[in-house]
Amino acid sequence: KKTQLEGYVTSGGTESNIFSAWLGREMLAKENSSSAICLIKTKLSHYSVTKAARITNIPTYNSPLDSGHWNMDPKRLVKTIIDLHKKHSYTGFLIPLTLGYTPTGTNDNIQQIIQSLRDVKKNYKQISFYCWIDAALNGLTEPFVRSNFEPFKEPEIYSYLTDFHKFGLVPYSSGVIIYKKELRNL
Repeated sequence: KKTQLEGYVTSGGTESNIFSAWLGREMLAKENSSSAICLIKTKLSHYSVTKAARITNIPTYNSPLDSGHWNMDPKRLVKTIIDLHKKHSYTGFLIPLTLGYTPTGTNDNIQQIIQSLRDVKKNYKQISFYCWIDAALNGLTEPFVRSNFEPFKEPEIYSYLTDFHKFGLVPYSSGVIIYKKELRNL
């Protein structure tokens, strides 16, 4: 429901990614105070995702791309998660999903990735996820080109960001982040 969301105008996608990483770290730490947390992205994720992880002191790992579609590969993401859990005991995972990779314009298959994360959760109950959608590039167009566009329909999606300035007629730099209102206390 829209009444369960809130947000604010940001200076752009970088600030929004930093806020999302910070909010995700706080949520996962609150869920399990002994939780080891990391961030998983792709090599095509915007540089501000890496910057956000550095600022929030979260280790970062790359998950392979689907070379046919140039987006995050859900099956290989699952392998990355399980490997990191077994090798480093990570139980909290921040996963920025991208709508509009800057170099390619491609989108992550969010529904398929979310289903893959649910499958992991069935076998590894102690693992938790905080996903957000970095839609800095395509965030303003997706609601108009997809009739069923509902980024918060999936409970695993906690925040959504976009940039207004990428489409002109708005001063550089300006963006917006929307997040689940239940996270305000963090």
